[in-house]
Amino acid sequence: MDIWQFNSKSKTERWEILCTTGFLVGEAMELDSSFLLYAVDSFYVELEFSLQDGRAQNINAITDNFLLEKYLRKILLILA
Repeated sequence: MDIWQFNSKSKTERWEILCTTGFLVGEAMELDSSFLLYAVDSFYVELEFSLQDGRAQNINAITDNFLLEKYLRKILLILA
C-alpha cells in the first residue's frame, strides 16, 4: 500500500490499518490536540486526538516532511 491508497480509505479503514500494521515512533502536543506518529509500510501516519474529549480527530498519512518537524526534537533527544 502506498501513501495515496492509505489516504483514500475511509477513517475506519485507516484506523484498522494503523492498529494492525502501525508502529508508534513519536508523539507531540499542541494547544488542544495530542498527536501520535506511526510508521506504516514506507510512510508515516499522524493520528490526532482532541485533548478535550479524547477522540481521534484525524488520521492522515504525512505527505510533507515539514509536518515531521514537531516530532524530530523528541526523537533527537531520545537518541542523544
